[in-house]
Amino acid sequence: MFWTFGIMFFLLLYIFFSGPIERNDIYAKCSKGDTISFEIFKKVDRIMKTDKWYFVFFDLYRGENCMYAPHLIVLDHNFILKGASGMIPKCSEITAAKGDTLFGITSDEYKINRQRSRYKCPYRDDLPKNIRFVLKDCDFTRFKRDCRAIIDSIRISNDAENVKLYLRISENVSFPDRKTYLEGIDFYSKSFNLTKELEVPVSSLFFDKTSVNLCDHIIEDGVPTMSWYEMYTLDDKVIDDFFCDYWNKIKEGIH
Repeated sequence: MFWTFGIMFFLLLYIFFSGPIERNDIYAKCSKGDTISFEIFKKVDRIMKTDKWYFVFFDLYRGENCMYAPHLIVLDHNFILKGASGMIPKCSEITAAKGDTLFGITSDEYKINRQRSRYKCPYRDDLPKNIRFVLKDCDFTRFKRDCRAIIDSIRISNDAENVKLYLRISENVSFPDRKTYLEGIDFYSKSFNLTKELEVPVSSLFFDKTSVNLCDHIIEDGVPTMSWYEMYTLDDKVIDDFFCDYWNKIKEGIH
């Protein structure tokens, strides 16, 4: 009995320290070489396209529970899974993509956390060999946040490179949360009374369940500053429709 328990214990330790945990592993959902499903695609946080790849950032648990399993998956232009990694910089640290290369910023904290992740191996780390990161050390000391916009609709350009966001803006009231807004709709609808159209690349957007965020890294007064522009929705359908439209454009061959 003791020996059986000991063998099981060491087997569990081996699994934990030697490979990805299945519940955190994209390959448990989609095998390498297969086309990803729409069920996976709609969990996307961010899409970055180059002439060779789609770099797709997403959370395996999105929409399911409060757990978080961020991944970067690499797809070809037919949306076939070519590789994946759960040990990557946070989405907000990647600023651009070109060819096989992802450009971004990093920090000492990220480097330490990545080293710890490599030791425990809770995620798969299996990107195509030619993919590389060019990360610049940067210590952001200031953070600007703007959360005074509501998205009424999103329209994707014909080439699927850009989107136009149709917004309602408030000059002096921050978006509270969806429940509070709807309960006080008379007040908030009068506050969010300015309209605005914003056209941006799809690659610059960060998708959450109820919001779309635009992140920009700037130098202000000689100091690195991150600007985070938050745009909320009053209905899940707004973001759901975007993913359906984008998926359909890919399937139609616009890639």
